[in-house]
Amino acid sequence: MVLQPNDLAITDCTITTITVSTGRLVDADVQGYIIDINPAPNPPQQNPVYIPDSVNNLETTFTNLNPSVLYRFSLRIAQTSGSTDVLKTIDQRTSKLY
Repeated sequence: MVLQPNDLAITDCTITTITVSTGRLVDADVQGYIIDINPAPNPPQQNPVYIPDSVNNLETTFTNLNPSVLYRFSLRIAQTSGSTDVLKTIDQRTSKLY
């Protein structure tokens, strides 16, 4: 899947994990991408997650989530001048525990 800049997509979802990807921005001021999750995941998962612009794969997997819970993911861009406001928000529910 090729994502457009400022896009955010769910690429995998299980009972306790959700994988989120974003498209790359072509801008010299971009240092990385910040993805927030709400409600916050269980420890030791970090929130928010920072993905440096220097990596090839702009994807992160949130772990230690609870089954059948609706989570909201928000994308911000980290720039040399500071981070941006939220650019995109998506919701995803983890799978049910059966």
